[in-house]
Amino acid sequence: MKRLLALTVVALVGGLAAASSAAAVDTFCTGYLDGGMQALEPRADLVERIERMTAATLAERLDGAAPPLVLDVRTEREWRERQLPGSVNVPLPRLRERLEELPRGRQIVVHCASGYRSSIAASLLRREGFEEIADLVGGMGAWLASSADNAPPHGD
Repeated sequence: MKRLLALTVVALVGGLAAASSAAAVDTFCTGYLDGGMQALEPRADLVERIERMTAATLAERLDGAAPPLVLDVRTEREWRERQLPGSVNVPLPRLRERLEELPRGRQIVVHCASGYRSSIAASLLRREGFEEIADLVGGMGAWLASSADNAPPHGD
């Protein structure tokens, strides 16, 4: 499984490389996957995908019969300033030491401000054996934008 995590990190760094200088990529990236992620297509056993959930889908599931646990991996300060309804805050640097606080038989939707920290957290949870994991696409920003789209006009 450690090999899978390393490939995930390379893919994430590679995704950021287009917006970064080559020197910055060399600082953070220890290697490249020749042929990109397509090179792994014949080796499906080396790749796992984690569900990515939109804010609208999360809102629907939170209103459903078996709502997911919403795990906020932002800092405690960020969480206190603004949070999703019913969310649990476990900052990413503390996640590994607080895994026992999370349910294993319930879907967990992970989010942060934009999606970077939550993608790392989702990978870590999967590696630790959590099965039902999803990452909120766009994080808190997407949630707020989605909520604003569904809010009634001011004055109503």
